Amino acid sequence: MVKANAKFNELAATALETQIVTILKSAQVIDGLVDLFGDSFSGYKASVKKYFSQWLDDYDANGIIIQSIIVKMPQVFLTKTNAKLSSVVSEEQILEVASDVVKYLSTLPRNYEILFPLPNIEISSDIFIFENISLILASRDQRELATSLLGKVPLETYLKVQVSGFASHSRIQSAMRSAISILKRIIQIGVTKKIFGRKMKYPTGEVQFDFFKPTQDVLEALIYDVDDTVNPTLRIKLGLGMSSYLSDLTLLTKQDLNSSANANIAASASVENEIQAILSLPTELLISTDSTISDNSASLRSAFEWAFDASADDDNAVGYIKTCIALEASLGEESEEGGITERLADRCAFLLCKTPVDRKITRDRMKQVYRLRSKLVHGVKTSISRDDQEIEFWGRTYLEMVLYMELKALEVWWRKKKSAML
Repeated sequence: MVKANAKFNELAATALETQIVTILKSAQVIDGLVDLFGDSFSGYKASVKKYFSQWLDDYDANGIIIQSIIVKMPQVFLTKTNAKLSSVVSEEQILEVASDVVKYLSTLPRNYEILFPLPNIEISSDIFIFENISLILASRDQRELATSLLGKVPLETYLKVQVSGFASHSRIQSAMRSAISILKRIIQIGVTKKIFGRKMKYPTGEVQFDFFKPTQDVLEALIYDVDDTVNPTLRIKLGLGMSSYLSDLTLLTKQDLNSSANANIAASASVENEIQAILSLPTELLISTDSTISDNSASLRSAFEWAFDASADDDNAVGYIKTCIALEASLGEESEEGGITERLADRCAFLLCKTPVDRKITRDRMKQVYRLRSKLVHGVKTSISRDDQEIEFWGRTYLEMVLYMELKALEVWWRKKKSAML
């Protein structure tokens, strides 16, 4: 867990508290709301940015004050006329809000356990993946708490991620951004390693794989604030696209894939151990903050997140563009200038193919993939037509193959490097 911000010392805290008191005394109440967007609050936001920009933006800074005002100054919201805040509340209340805000800021970054529901992933015991990342079965206390929050019995399996930062209500706040980034990489690793797949039950009861049909249930992440003993739990909606994707994920078995050799796990009592063994190394390589690892995997980390986004997007055209972005990241292409299609086609062909004939086929298909991308990006086309579906298929297929090969190469590199260090 991360310790509190050392730069925000006692002197800085006192200065900020004094600044907040001065600002609140001159603040205006307009239709029952404190105006936090005037020039007087710019100094407060600048101070917050100075010490906490890694975890907070201006909206977060405002939100922290608003939350304290809700608790400490409830009469503000009953004010029907425009007035100075100091004429509506007491000086003691202003001092309390300033103190409350500074005390909260001094705890940043805060530590969280964030649980992402995986409705159709069935495990019989917790699976430790890497450091602060696990697939877990919710405990009885967690399930009871979730039931009281969500109003229904929660699902049993979650991906638990421990992160630091700030979280209160939004997916774009720092702690949730970090956790969602990890979620995307872990899920995509599982898909690439053929542990997770996407399947749905149709009205006939037949189980099929379907990469396009969304569910209408919006899932919620459970956020446990480790540092808050009074109100430790939050919940944040994940959005329809991500909810659909997570809801459709299931563990793949050899039976699911018609005994395909691509299935890495089988339905057996040791499935949890096998999942742990398969996921641990690639997770380390795509999550670890060790600079030796991260410097050599940065573009691949981005590619795995874009690949997740491509699968989770229920708009085929947008998903296709994200697929192409993932290809660019995985093949190490950072520039849009001059011959990007040729370079990517060549890299993909030489990575995936052994013979000149196969390379030419792959090169030609990749050029078609990027011609379609260009038409979508530049507005020549607005959707994926039936005539485009074969090209779309090859885009997704090449991405899957490239991610697998690049991840495998990274694993081989790291094993050799660790052996050399012994």
